[in-house]
This record gives sequence, C-alpha cells and structure tokens, in this order.
Amino acid sequence: MSALRGASMAAALALPCTLEASDFDDFRIPDHRARSMAMSLSTAATQSWGNSGAFEGESGSLGSGLTANGNWFRDSERIQTSTSFGLGGQGTRDRNENHMLDIGPSFVRRSDGEASTRDLREFWSLGLGGRVYPWTVPLSMGGNVTNYASYDQRWMDQRSVDMLQRPTPPNSQRFEAQSDANLWRYSYATLIDADAGLGRVRDATGVYRAQLLVDRLGRDGVLARAPSREARARLARLYYIESDYSVAHDRGAKFFWRDVEKILGEDGALGPAGLNAYSLQHALEPYFEPFLVAARVRRVGWFAGVQFSGFYRNLIARSTDHFFRAFYDSDTLVSSDDQTRSGHVTSSTRSPLAGLEAEYHLPLDMRWQLDAVANARSDVRGLARLTTVDSQLEVNYLLADRWAARGFATQGRLVAEARGRDPALDLWNVSYGAELDYYLEDRVTIGLTTSEEQHSDRASFGASFRTYGRTRRLFLGLSYSILRGFDAPGLVDPGRPMN
Repeated sequence: MSALRGASMAAALALPCTLEASDFDDFRIPDHRARSMAMSLSTAATQSWGNSGAFEGESGSLGSGLTANGNWFRDSERIQTSTSFGLGGQGTRDRNENHMLDIGPSFVRRSDGEASTRDLREFWSLGLGGRVYPWTVPLSMGGNVTNYASYDQRWMDQRSVDMLQRPTPPNSQRFEAQSDANLWRYSYATLIDADAGLGRVRDATGVYRAQLLVDRLGRDGVLARAPSREARARLARLYYIESDYSVAHDRGAKFFWRDVEKILGEDGALGPAGLNAYSLQHALEPYFEPFLVAARVRRVGWFAGVQFSGFYRNLIARSTDHFFRAFYDSDTLVSSDDQTRSGHVTSSTRSPLAGLEAEYHLPLDMRWQLDAVANARSDVRGLARLTTVDSQLEVNYLLADRWAARGFATQGRLVAEARGRDPALDLWNVSYGAELDYYLEDRVTIGLTTSEEQHSDRASFGASFRTYGRTRRLFLGLSYSILRGFDAPGLVDPGRPMN
C-alpha cells in the first residue's frame, strides 16, 4: 500500500514537469534591487635574517592597501540599471642587505650590498549600464560604459661595495657601484557597448531549477501534494534572485532556503515535518555528476538588432635610470663611469566596431533546449580594417541525475588589413561535436565525447602564407563501482549503494 501511495505521489509530482513546459514562456523577471558598498584596509610585514659561513643577509618587506567599492543594481521586466565603482591604493616596500667577510692567511675580502624597492599603485573604475523596454512591443535599447585608470610608480635603489686587502702592494682595492631607477606609468581606458533591436531574451533557468526541486522533494516524501502553478512560478522567480542573498549576507544560503520553505508552506504543498536534513542536502546536489551540467543556462526568447562597441586606451610611461661605478686602487681613483638615461613612451588604441546580432533560444520541453547565436561586426572606419562573423548552434538534453546530451556547431571568420607591423589576416575556423553522459548514483558513470575542428589561416605581409588544419577528438570514460558499503553496528543502519 505504501509503495502504491509513493508511486501515485511521484506520478502526481512529475505531471507538471510534463504538461507545464509553457512555464518557460510565462516566466517574467521579478522587480528586484541590490546594493552594496564596502571598504577594506590591510597591512602586512615580514622580516628575515640568516647566515651561512662567511655570508650574512637580512631582508624585510612592508605592504598596505586601502580599497573601496560599491554596486547598485536593479532588474525587472521593463528596466535594468547598474552602477558600480571601485578605487584604492596599494603600496609596498622591500629592503635587502647582504654581507660577506672572508679572512684568509694573506688577504681579507669583504662585500656589502643593499637594495630597496618601493611600489605605489592607485586605481579607480566607474561603470554605468542600463536597458529599457519602453513599450509593450518587445523593442529594447541598452548600453554600458566602463572607465578605469591606474597610476603606478616604482623607485629602485641599489648599492654595493667590494673590497680586497693584502699585506703587500697593492694593499687595497675597492669597487663601488650604485644605481637607481624611477618608473612611472599611467593607463586609462574606456569601453562602450550599445545595442537596439526587437525581441526579448530571458534567463529562465529558475523554471527548470524549481521543477527539479519539486521532483526531488516529492521523491523524498516531504511534500503533502504537488505545488500549485503559482507556487512554482514564485520558486522560479526566487531562483532568479538567488545571488542577491549573498549581497546582504555572508552566508546567504540559509536565508534562501528559509524563503523556499516559506513559499511551499504558504501554498500548502509542504508536509507537516517541513524540510529535513536529507531532503535539503538532496536539493543542493548538482543536477548531474561529474560533468557539472548544472551550469548550463536555460534561456527563452529571441532578439535581433544592431550593436556598437568601442574601446579606447591611452598609455603614458616614463623612466629614469642612473648608474655609477668606480674602481679604487689604494684609495686612488683608477676609473669611473657615470650614466643617466631616460625614456618616454605614449600610445593610444581605438577600436570602434558596429554590426548586427541575432539570437534564438527555445526550451522545447523541460529536458530539451535549443540555442542559436550569430553576430557580424566590422570597424566603422572601413570593412577592410576588421570584419568578424561568428555563429553558434547548440542542442542540449538533460534528465537530471541520469542522462545528459549535447550537440554543437560553431564557426568564426575574421578578416583584417595589414597595419604597422601586423600582417593582413584571413582566419576561418569551424568546430562541431556531440557529448553523451550517463550517471547512476553510487554505481556507474559513462562519458562519450566526439568533436572535430577545422581551421584555415592566411597571413599576408609582402608574401602570403596559408595554413590548414583538422583535429579530431574522441573520449570514452567508464567508471563502475564493484563493491562499496559500510557497517556501524548499534550506531546507524548499514550503508549500501542506492543502485
């Protein structure tokens, strides 16, 4: 009777996973906001000393840093905004001394050296982003701007003195060397990307995670009945904002699962005992082992539009080096060399690109997923300067805790004209393959992967060079547990494999 009741419950809980695949289409992004601001201060110091025979050395370092960062984020069906900043400074100082004293029957040799280095780095960054869907028609406009800069300085000093004394002429010889260097580097960069088009793509992974949770809790016997459609929708939205819990808490998992239990309890689906330790650990287990299929995202929707991206970087570097050395014989200067060098480098890089992009994502049902992405971009200053075309098609199948399959095909083309020391390029590559994995807990895992990749590269810089290559890969893995288990009489029941 209990077996029949368990089978009936499992069938009832599995029914929504089969009939409610439209949950993907009905999923809507919950309006949620997150903000954080933090500041950190750190300092560290080390010191060491040692000797060995005629040698003795000492070194030490001191470092400290002060950083601050902040993030503000909002996401919803109609608008998405983000603001972030970061700034800070870091400084280190290192010092090394080494000494050597060697006393022989007819000479005394001594060497002393000292070196120090100081580093200082200051940096800041600022990012702004937004996307808006102003009308019921799925027309979207979005963009991001990120700026960052760093200012680095380094001072290096080094001195050494080597002496040799004898009782007979030349009585003493001395060699002195001293050097110092100053380095200064300033870097500033701006990244811009924007797009506008028709369509809407949503990350609906939470729908699948909610269905899997219901299935696992049902098999563990902690549900009184199958959750309602509204409860499943709330769970899907909760999974969507799961990362927000780590913004407010260092250990956000317990608060997330508190709210999961609350949703199931308010719906009347949760049994009177609530979530127990076994069911909670089962819910936390990955979807598939050992290939981490859980990382695959379930997106739904389509988008087609125009895009623009730009990158600008300015770099300024200066350096000054001073070097002095002298040789003394019996305290008389024999020779010396004094040199000073300086350098200055300035460079800037600009890369404005524009093009078209399109993507299509379709969850065929709770197990099958189809994803297709394509984009074409070119330098706005001329197609010949740089043109790229990329496309990808992928089909995924996932039956949690049992089967996973994936088929994929990608291709890419890049054409660029010769500039400066860089040759003209015409690169093309294509890859395709399939994966099939099977997992039976506590007993067997099987993995089969096959793929092929082809590429054709042509570089022209005066003469033209063309290369072609093809690579095939095949992997087959099998792991089978022949014997496993444990016994602890009088303490717990015997431990035996589940399958």
